[in-house]
Amino acid sequence: MPQKIKLERLKNELTIWDVAYLTDLPPYNKDGTYNSPFRKDCHPSFSIYNNGRLFRDFATNERGDIVDFFKRAKNCRFPEAVEGLETVFREKQEEAIQSQTSTYARKNESPPRIPALEWKETYAQILSTMRGFESGALRTAYERGTFGFCQYKGHVSWIVTDSAGICAQARRLDALPFGCGENLHKAETLKGSTCAYPIGLSAAEGCRNIALCEGSTDFLAAYHFMVVYDAVDTIAPVAMLGATHRIGNEYIRHFEGKNVLIFPDNDKAGKMALNNWGRQLESVAEVRYFDFSQFKKSDGSPVKDLCDFIHLDPQQQKEAGAYANPFSEILKERANNGN
Repeated sequence: MPQKIKLERLKNELTIWDVAYLTDLPPYNKDGTYNSPFRKDCHPSFSIYNNGRLFRDFATNERGDIVDFFKRAKNCRFPEAVEGLETVFREKQEEAIQSQTSTYARKNESPPRIPALEWKETYAQILSTMRGFESGALRTAYERGTFGFCQYKGHVSWIVTDSAGICAQARRLDALPFGCGENLHKAETLKGSTCAYPIGLSAAEGCRNIALCEGSTDFLAAYHFMVVYDAVDTIAPVAMLGATHRIGNEYIRHFEGKNVLIFPDNDKAGKMALNNWGRQLESVAEVRYFDFSQFKKSDGSPVKDLCDFIHLDPQQQKEAGAYANPFSEILKERANNGN
C-alpha cells in the first residue's frame, strides 16, 4: 500500500483517544479539555477536537493530528510514529475480529450453565478476610442475585452473575488458578457467556447511579464501599469482565438517564477501557470516572484498582478526606437532593 494512502487510512481509522495511554492525558473527558500532557499546565488549555483527530494547546498554539501527537508522546521521528500507529491499528483490528468472533459464537452456543449458587458464612468470612471486604458486602451481593458460592471444576469457588443468566465468571476461593501446567487462569468466564453484557445490569434496573467496574473482584469491592458508605439503596455495581470487552450495543439503552461512575484499572488496558466505555455511554448517560493514579496502598505500592483502594494508605486517606470515598460525588448529589 502506498505510504500516502496508508497514512490517510491510519488517520481515518484511529483517533488520539486510541493512543492517550502513552501520556498522562486522562483517556476520557466529555468536554475534551485537559491539562497539557507535554508540559506543566496548571489550567486546562489542551483541547482534543474534530472527533478526536486533532489537538491544540491554546497556551502555546501547538497543534496537530494523531501523528504529531504520537511523535510528541514517544519523542520519535515521523517514520517511527507511523510504524507505531500501524501497531495500534493492527491491535484494534484484532480486537474487533475477536469481538465479532465472540458474537458469532454466542449466537451458536447455549447460554452458560451456571451452577446453583448458595450462601456459606464460613466461605464469606474467608473471602472477606482475604480481600478486606466489609462484613455485609458479600451478603448484599448475594441477596441481589449477583454473587454466590458453589463447587466448580472440583473446587470451592465464587461466581459473579445476575438474573439475566447470560454471563458468569468463577474464581477459586483459595485464590489459586484454574487449569494446570502452562494453561493457568485465575478467573474463568463460563462457556457460552456473553462478555459484552455488563454483569449486574439486571439488578441495576430502577437505580439511578451505577458504579461501572472492570472485573469480578472490583465488582465485589464496589459492594464493599456501598456498605461502608451507606449507599446500598443509592448505587448499583455493574462490571465488564475484562478491559478489552466493549459494552454490547443492545445493552446501552439500560444506562439511559443514569449517572455512571467508571472505575478503570490504573494501567494501559484500563485507560483504553475507560475511553471505550465512556464514549459508548456519553450520549445516553452522565459519565464520570475515578482516577486511581494519585493513590498508593499502605505498603507503598500504587493503587491499581478499586479492590486495591480498600487498602489505601492511612495518611493519604486522611489527606484525601471525602475523596477517599470513591462514591463521594454521587453521595454529595444525594445529599443535595435530599434523598
